[in-house]
Amino acid sequence: VDLAGLPPRDDPGYGQAVLNLLSLEYAVKGCTAAITLQDGVIRGIVVPQEGIEPQEYVLGLLNHGFLEDALPSLEILSEMTGDAEINFNYGLCLSELGRVEEALRPLQECLRTLPEHLHARVALGVAYTKLDNLDQAESVLRKAAEQKSDDYWVNRNLAGVLSNDTLAFSVYNG
Repeated sequence: VDLAGLPPRDDPGYGQAVLNLLSLEYAVKGCTAAITLQDGVIRGIVVPQEGIEPQEYVLGLLNHGFLEDALPSLEILSEMTGDAEINFNYGLCLSELGRVEEALRPLQECLRTLPEHLHARVALGVAYTKLDNLDQAESVLRKAAEQKSDDYWVNRNLAGVLSNDTLAFSVYNG
């Protein structure tokens, strides 16, 4: 990327100028770009305009089990959109990749935005279980049971916490 003509790096407008430049360059090429600049790192998702939306692409990666490939895009989309479903998938992806402590924030953010998101509540309960915080896991899963008492995944995970059977834990995957 040719950064000629942009303000110096220490200028307050530098970050926005870089984002504008990149967005325009990709638009000229017929692409849609979701780009962020944070702590000096540029991250982005670029797809052809006649192609697929970035969120659909990322969810497709997840549905086909490409968690590590989806993770950077989920991080970007989470920062950019604050979308509850993106935060749920971001948290679930982090948890499944063993980055359980990092998974708490996006799962909690999902529930802050969309308190009725049952699967995010179950995923949060499972994350607490993986962190061996069984009291917090029980509390979260009991709230899920209050929300939907006949849900298989809620009951399976709550029973696992109550029986302390660590093999019983799993998140809804469908």
